[in-house]
Amino acid sequence: MAPRSLKAGLLAGLVAYLAGSLPLAAAARPPAGFRAENALSTRAPSCDTIKCGWGQVCQPSVDGTKARCVDVPPEGLCGTIACPPGTECCNPFLGICIKPGSACPRAVSEDLETRQTAQKCGHVLCETGTVCCNASCGICVKPGGVCTQQICREKGKCGSVTCEAGTVCCNPSCGICVKPGGFCTQQICADKQAQ
Repeated sequence: MAPRSLKAGLLAGLVAYLAGSLPLAAAARPPAGFRAENALSTRAPSCDTIKCGWGQVCQPSVDGTKARCVDVPPEGLCGTIACPPGTECCNPFLGICIKPGSACPRAVSEDLETRQTAQKCGHVLCETGTVCCNASCGICVKPGGVCTQQICREKGKCGSVTCEAGTVCCNPSCGICVKPGGFCTQQICADKQAQ
């Protein structure tokens, strides 16, 4: 729980902001000298458990046994953490800092990198360089590309059939699947005729 003086300071800042006499950035700023880790009842052992205050990030100790909150360093972040003094970032995906000249653990695979940055589009992930244009059908196109706006059934179901990979349902009444954007007839089929 935060100290009483911190609560009073933040409340006063909020009141001043609401009254229009203080900009939001100043109203949200904690009092001078406040350190987020001092507000915790016990010091957090790692960046997995520590919560830092406004404008601060977690910085693990060089040996990784302790962590503290620091202002965002001018050299930037290593993933979501600040590297400890005397170290450098070697893997921003995992937030790994090492001593200069040390071996860096194996980099995150390109597949993992793609999955982390890929855009979800319905039941698929769009490839790099494409955007989702129809989430209902899971259709991704290059930015500015042509896109159909048909409504697709969930996970390849098309009437009484399941569409194969790379195709979408265009006529559930007849169980017709086509490649995205392909030609599709819109006749109504009786249950006996559905394929």
